[in-house]
Amino acid sequence: IKDVYLETNKETAVVTIIPILGDGIADEAILENVRDYLSQDDVLGMTAIVDVKAPEAVTYTIACTVCVTEEQEELMKQNTRIAMGAYVEWQSAQIGRDIDPDQLKRFVLSSQYADDGQLPAAIRVKNITNPAYTELSKSQTAVISGEPSITFEVTES
Repeated sequence: IKDVYLETNKETAVVTIIPILGDGIADEAILENVRDYLSQDDVLGMTAIVDVKAPEAVTYTIACTVCVTEEQEELMKQNTRIAMGAYVEWQSAQIGRDIDPDQLKRFVLSSQYADDGQLPAAIRVKNITNPAYTELSKSQTAVISGEPSITFEVTES
């Protein structure tokens, strides 16, 4: 479990727990294990009713144009793909994290996501048609739909 959103209703004594795994939304078997553990009398007490559920998935896609230089085109493309993967992982790692195209741009324009940090970053990111900025509630998580659609444009530096 990577992140958890917890909500308590004092009037009904219901404790709602929404976990997320490092690799995505928890399946029913994981949720049942969490339910069983938390339902033990010595964990939350005898008066709490435990409600464990998966976060609501909000899907998004990625479509943008990335500018690279001719001299470092292949290395920049490689770094862009690595950065996109890092963005997708970062975006889904926390419940309630807004879907933010500015963060996508930040990831693509950085060289820090390559294993050794030695790949050159893209020159520019433009025409980000997806994702659109989407505010998520504390019980939602972002999930990518499909593969990123990246158009590479070779440009002067």
